[in-house]
Amino acid sequence: MGVDKALKALKTIGKIFLYFVIIIFIILLIGAGVIWGYQKYKHHQLAKELEALPMDDSLSYENMFQDHMDEKLGENKMTVEEKLDRGLNPYETDTSGNGLSDDEAVEKGLDPKKFSTADDGISDYVKIEEGLDPKEEIDPKDIEEFTIEDEDLGTTLKTDDLNAKYFSTVENYEQDELDEIYQPVRDPIRVHNYDGEMIVDMPDGEDKDISAYYFNLEKGEMEKVKKQKWINNAMELNIDKNYPIYFFDDDILDKLGDYYYFRISPYIFGPGYDHKVFLFKRGLFTDDLFEDEKIDDPDYGVIEISKAEIGYLYSLFLDALYRTLDTIFQPLDGADDNIYTRIWLDYGKVEGTEEYVQREVMPWLYEDEEIETENENSKKVVDSGFRLKHHSFRFGNMKTEIGENGICAGISRTTERIYNNQDIKSKRTYESDKDTFDGLHYDISGNKNDYPFFDDGQLFDYTFTDGMISHLTEDEYIDGDLKVDSGMLSEPDQSLIRLLETQWGVANDKIINNKPDTNKDVSILEQVEDHLADGQIVMAAFLGKDSGHSVSIYKMEYDRYDDDLIRLYVYDPNRPYEELKEKYDRKEIYIEINKRKMKAFSNIEIFDFSYHPFEDIGSDYGYSDNNGDKMFLYHNDKPINPK
Repeated sequence: MGVDKALKALKTIGKIFLYFVIIIFIILLIGAGVIWGYQKYKHHQLAKELEALPMDDSLSYENMFQDHMDEKLGENKMTVEEKLDRGLNPYETDTSGNGLSDDEAVEKGLDPKKFSTADDGISDYVKIEEGLDPKEEIDPKDIEEFTIEDEDLGTTLKTDDLNAKYFSTVENYEQDELDEIYQPVRDPIRVHNYDGEMIVDMPDGEDKDISAYYFNLEKGEMEKVKKQKWINNAMELNIDKNYPIYFFDDDILDKLGDYYYFRISPYIFGPGYDHKVFLFKRGLFTDDLFEDEKIDDPDYGVIEISKAEIGYLYSLFLDALYRTLDTIFQPLDGADDNIYTRIWLDYGKVEGTEEYVQREVMPWLYEDEEIETENENSKKVVDSGFRLKHHSFRFGNMKTEIGENGICAGISRTTERIYNNQDIKSKRTYESDKDTFDGLHYDISGNKNDYPFFDDGQLFDYTFTDGMISHLTEDEYIDGDLKVDSGMLSEPDQSLIRLLETQWGVANDKIINNKPDTNKDVSILEQVEDHLADGQIVMAAFLGKDSGHSVSIYKMEYDRYDDDLIRLYVYDPNRPYEELKEKYDRKEIYIEINKRKMKAFSNIEIFDFSYHPFEDIGSDYGYSDNNGDKMFLYHNDKPINPK
């Protein structure tokens, strides 16, 4: 009887425990749903705020081109008016991207907006080069398979796609850091504008354990090519992605891992430094046994290395410990790119092979192989020194009685001229042939001491004192419902708003009248880099069909792995620093630049841009080539033209 009661009691306890677990699970599920719903609602609200931001209709296609209808831009034979009448962008030479210029397409009676007039997917340019009629549809089954060989690269494309002959390219991909980690058996390659079969030659003597991997540029990790097989001393692949392709032994991946490191380097008089280095590889279980190694270096002293594997819980502990140490030591770091910044104590987390991790942790032992990067995403950074928390206005763009759709260009021009040490007159009445800008004026000659940023460049320190707009520098920063009437403000705010309105007129006038010759040549980026390297910022003007916007470029970052990707960090008057930090939990935003070669035009290199910094919350805020928008770059009022 006692046993039966005990069993019943255990069953009852088991049921209670099961119900408890179910209830806890339901509560957690509901909690997760509430949190997810709140995040979605929050993102929706932020996206609505972004949609309501002022956009300047002065910077529209219509205003940009209305005084230049008879001009021909760049290599175009058609005038601005002729291109607009055909629905073409006056700055584009080849609107459809099919390799045939708009002028040639019109001369041949083709539609310059269509890649393939016959709608069979084959470029009009390709058909003309192949002696075919671009107006006649071709059945892909009628095209015989052909090859495109590159003996220098050891690659062969096998395809029946005629476009591949004129648009596809194969090139070497060079990345010393990845080579060090994955030890490829042959040079990595990257294929552009191609989907299909490719044969890649392999070095003599390589075995069948070698596989092909894409290096996912967004995730920063390897992905095995799905369809691949060995044919004699070559590998046949089915290419379906535009990522670099690596060829290496599958066993390499087993050696990779996340490593935590901790180094203590006390100085001992006589022998010199005595370095204690601990390397912990994250795994499934914690191994209490340490593997020790000792290196006696004549220049850097004794290095004792202890290695072990740790489990998930220990890795969480180290993550928390490192965050605590960051709080203590990061404010003391004087130069992040100096390998001696933390001479006596260093710690961190690195992904790679054990050998690669040792080179990262103790770079002074491998000085000839040192890899210099600004951060985990960059290969090279060109920084003007501009800082949002010092050199940008605390308040954001605003609608005024003069600039009914915002005065972003005035904020951008004022910022640029102050930071670049360009003169801003104490008193000015602007004359323009455009009624909107003509007669704009300001006078700060009597109270210039109220604006110390003219001397120290610290725009962020200025705060409004007038009660009508003081909230714009206290806690709100952007007020979409407010329209500021400078005449109703007290000093010194009144004169500053009038100055910004006047600079808005000056900037827009110069953008409209001093347009660049073209806006996509990569030599423009080279000039931007030169200006940033000289400690100067650059203004970017976005032009859309109905409105436009302007921002200030202060930093240029070359992607760590993708040579065609550049990020241009910007000060956007619509999203001032405090807004970015408090509402969007980010410190910086950027324009994404993608370089590409136009094989049909003798491999001319151009770039596309995309400025949609809040896509992650579902917002379309911004401008891009894909939307038909244009970006023009200026330095101290002068357009940056191709070299």
